[in-house]
Amino acid sequence: EMKLIIRNKRSRTQMFILLFLLLYPLLFRGESLPMLIFMAIFTTGGFALTYGQLLLSWNSDHFDLLLTRMGSIKDIFRAKYYLQVISITLTSLVMIWYGFYQVAYFYLIPIAALFNVGVVTFMYMFLASYNSKKIDANKGATMNYEGMSIALFLIMIPIFIIPAGLILLGMYFDMKMIGLIGIGALGLSGLVFHERLIDASVSLFK
Repeated sequence: EMKLIIRNKRSRTQMFILLFLLLYPLLFRGESLPMLIFMAIFTTGGFALTYGQLLLSWNSDHFDLLLTRMGSIKDIFRAKYYLQVISITLTSLVMIWYGFYQVAYFYLIPIAALFNVGVVTFMYMFLASYNSKKIDANKGATMNYEGMSIALFLIMIPIFIIPAGLILLGMYFDMKMIGLIGIGALGLSGLVFHERLIDASVSLFK
């Protein structure tokens, strides 16, 4: 997977975009908890929101090889999952220092990282199981919508609505931490049962 990213122009470009996303919190300073959790999820999950959108389409050029090795499909899904976990973890270790800029990030970044690892990555993995659009990874990423579909944009709605809804529900009962705990618990459950979720993705793909 790392060789694939380095070898192709489009994936390399998206890695540079990910670096710019790390600066995004500097553009926003507010006290709205739903907006802050949105910022935390968006930045820590930048890799899932860019590379993860085209999870299997990146392999378009050699997909016939994958089809002749169906026994290794789970290894491919597992590799893609762990690559995203590593990326989210490293990004979070950088982002946590934004807590000195806005204290809330000290606890929002770990919660957002858990949500991305246990929920967002699998949302894209399930979606990738049905995505049959081919791409040319050697093309540039600028204004390139090859392989994209409306579903890839629509899935971003629950990604941000679910945590925002949990926070608003907690705030309604004057217990905002309950909403944050709910977001973290969702992510933790996905992390604990990640092997079963990977198996489910592979089954959908087959």
